[in-house]
Amino acid sequence: MLRVKNLSKSFNGFVILKNINFEVERGEVIGIFGPNGSGKSTLLKCIAGLEKPDCGKIILMDRNITDLKPWEVVDAGVVYAFQIPRPFKSMSFLENVATPLMRFHDRDKALKLAWDILSKFELEDLANRKAEKLSQGETKLLEILRAYATNPNIMLLDEPFASLDMENALRLKSKLKIMKEEGQSMIITTHRRKIISDLAVRFYKLEGGSIHAEG
Repeated sequence: MLRVKNLSKSFNGFVILKNINFEVERGEVIGIFGPNGSGKSTLLKCIAGLEKPDCGKIILMDRNITDLKPWEVVDAGVVYAFQIPRPFKSMSFLENVATPLMRFHDRDKALKLAWDILSKFELEDLANRKAEKLSQGETKLLEILRAYATNPNIMLLDEPFASLDMENALRLKSKLKIMKEEGQSMIITTHRRKIISDLAVRFYKLEGGSIHAEG
């Protein structure tokens, strides 16, 4: 479904990514792990159109999306969940989840669809809480649900477990498992492979700008 072919990226002459190649099939969850600064976020941002690679191609369902603008990549079905969430702080959890749906539906319909998503993941208790009042773990959940709400072909999750304690990490993982069981394709980056060992079907190690299959 998604193919990254010979992708490279440099900043100020410093090579971040070098000849990256991998594929994601429909319904697969792929884990990319490596130390901080290894280029994991840059790789996802290239796929999302937030950074432009120096060379290489990104193919989504036989369509070359390499040179699309970020919003065009979203329209193609690729969504990026930031490592540092960016909610609308004055809006409620429910309103935040509804926001991306308002591109396609009126407000009432978007809120109804957002409520259905919260119900599916048993998060109704957060519906009316302002984003500025959410805990770190709840804010991470919100960031991922906003991406999920767009019904994407593939979700790019940048270090979703970073800075979470064990309780919140397990809570987030339980929601991601529901998405996986539905057949949602995902790329998840992490600096600890173990934390997604029961989520990802394949792993790639990113280090020194290069990527290697790890089974």
